[in-house]
Amino acid sequence: MKRARYTKRGMIILVALLVVCLLSGSVWAKNIKLTFGVGLPADPLPFIKAVRDYWAPEIKKRVEAQTDHTIEWTLHFSGSVVKLTDGFEAVKDGLLDVSIAFPIFENPALFIHNFSYYAPFGTSDTEIATQVNLGIYDKNPWLKTVFEKKHNQKWLATFTYESYDLVTSFPIASMDDLKNHKIAAAGPNLPWIKTVGCVPVQSNVGEAYTGLQTGVVEGWVLPTSAIWAFKLTDVAKYVNEIGFGCISAGSLTMNLDVFNALPKEVQSIILEVGPDYAMQVARDTKAKHNAALEEMKKKGVNIFSLSEEQKGLWMKKLGSLAKDMAKEADGLGQPGTKVLKDYVAEMAAAGHKWPITWEIE
Repeated sequence: MKRARYTKRGMIILVALLVVCLLSGSVWAKNIKLTFGVGLPADPLPFIKAVRDYWAPEIKKRVEAQTDHTIEWTLHFSGSVVKLTDGFEAVKDGLLDVSIAFPIFENPALFIHNFSYYAPFGTSDTEIATQVNLGIYDKNPWLKTVFEKKHNQKWLATFTYESYDLVTSFPIASMDDLKNHKIAAAGPNLPWIKTVGCVPVQSNVGEAYTGLQTGVVEGWVLPTSAIWAFKLTDVAKYVNEIGFGCISAGSLTMNLDVFNALPKEVQSIILEVGPDYAMQVARDTKAKHNAALEEMKKKGVNIFSLSEEQKGLWMKKLGSLAKDMAKEADGLGQPGTKVLKDYVAEMAAAGHKWPITWEIE
């Protein structure tokens, strides 16, 4: 009887220890399997390439170095499992663990996440822009928590596109040179050109080369590296650095149920890597931008920069764009005025000189 009592007590202690250790996640390594998918190719786009070459490997490295867990990533690109516009919903519904939410496709749900579209002529330096954009998300937690509260997702990071500029089949030295010319842009860029005297054309980049070649359009608003990548300077020899500025363009998000089921130490590492990913994208984007400019110069492309005075005149033509978009976001129950005021102020605090100041009440 005495030996049986000790054996029972020992078993109770052993079970208790195992429960404590299991709850702390420190007994056996757990192999975590996660799937990422996006409807874009990796190599041409720094914000996708960095997921493959930096973000996923860096999380795996840190988790396996700092915890008793391992991670296996399955990465899908080029629309093999999800279309470009469907990543947000796929994560929300649990069809993917991680994807990219593009606010331009998610209006009105993520309307104010497009804040830098609403106040163009910010910095063209992607590293400065990324630091500012990360700061805006920190100063306005709603930008992060709305994913969790309304869309079953955990916000992990945001990234920044390079500055948008203008490729044309004719030279321009001032805004007036655009008058009556047919200039194409995608949806969120159209407001930038509607009031400057040109003929704005809604289009998509897949039609850019043929459109410029045939004269259907005479110019395109695009990032410089995209102008080069799509070989548009073969049919339009003028690249104009308008300086519309870099864009806070999308966010990495994880299904909230999946995130909450991860060990706490793994959650912490995933969140830590977010800002590092954002800055990696910024560096890669800047390098790609500069390389495109150098290649264009070698090829004899005419490259011009709009003067600060002309940028100011262009901003005046845009009128109350930033204020109007802020009020529209406020009307949707989103912190539009606060976000845009912070954005304009933080750009200036980072050393950017606005050609004129956006007025946001």
